[in-house]
Amino acid sequence: MIQALREPLEDRTVSISRARGSAIFPASFMLIAALNPCPCGFWGSTRCVCMPHAIEKYRRKISGPIADRIDLWVHVGAMPPESLSTRAKKATGETRAAREEVSAAREIQRERFRGSGILVNADMKPKHIEKSANVSEKAERELQGAARSLKLSPRGYHRTIKLARTIADLGGSASVESPHMLEALQYRSREL
Repeated sequence: MIQALREPLEDRTVSISRARGSAIFPASFMLIAALNPCPCGFWGSTRCVCMPHAIEKYRRKISGPIADRIDLWVHVGAMPPESLSTRAKKATGETRAAREEVSAAREIQRERFRGSGILVNADMKPKHIEKSANVSEKAERELQGAARSLKLSPRGYHRTIKLARTIADLGGSASVESPHMLEALQYRSREL
């Protein structure tokens, strides 16, 4: 089932084939998924009862090609119960500020891609990246070094640039600088 997401995540289309023919439908969506770090869900704590081979088998459920199409990997640790009520009260203002940042970044992207048929950075194809991403030389060197050490695929390489461009837009930066690229690279790792 998970493997069926490859085409929609990459091409933003779904192909349906039947005996009488086939059809292609648009399928532009944002995938948000959650995965426990191990079968029991307590990896990293004394409560974990999983054997190393079981953890490895569990994590292989997400294949390399699928993992490569997921731009952000974020480990969310357990929260102490006493922090839950105070965080909920504080979150309203943070949500409003984040919404304003995202709106400003989307406007920057609308201007950047006006008349091109591209709406957001994620829609850029490799041929658009060099023209539109505006990556500084230092950030490019850091990406190239990381691509070798992390063994990024060409897809992963381009997705990292698009993510760094979005991070730069959120910060109001006209160019992708080293901190933007380093943050984007940090999200590419699925290691815990």
